[in-house]
Amino acid sequence: MFQDDGISGAEFGVKRQGFLALMNALKPRPPFQVLIVMDQSRLGRSVDEVPFAIKRISDEGVRIFQYLTDSEVKRESAADKFMVHAIAFVDDMHRQQSRERTHDALKRKMLAGHVAGGTVYGYTNVEVLGPTSGGRLSRRSPCRGGGRAPPARAARG
Repeated sequence: MFQDDGISGAEFGVKRQGFLALMNALKPRPPFQVLIVMDQSRLGRSVDEVPFAIKRISDEGVRIFQYLTDSEVKRESAADKFMVHAIAFVDDMHRQQSRERTHDALKRKMLAGHVAGGTVYGYTNVEVLGPTSGGRLSRRSPCRGGGRAPPARAARG
């Protein structure tokens, strides 16, 4: 089984050890004839890389099946190849839009004075008054004394 948990599908380098292991297993001869994925986007979300990866996998005689749609990823006709590219385009676009929406939402939270990054292990988010704006700011303070940071420490940051 090949997997890359917690790694962006836009990565195609050393960060995706599972993907690299899959591609390396194709030579000299793959030890499997079928690759089962949730959908094509699980191979990656790059309009440049995914169609090429599917071509390499298919050229080695490995069939790719998607269990969500109960279908096979084929490259037999021009229409099949176009669909592989079209789906890769949609997946790449979705990844880009998700990144932009997340960035925008976190920026709005930050501008509203909210913590935009969650809680860091060993720290507690505490609300303090901003020195010049008079508004609320959230800061991370080291946990001491039963998990509560002293207010003076948080204000000095």
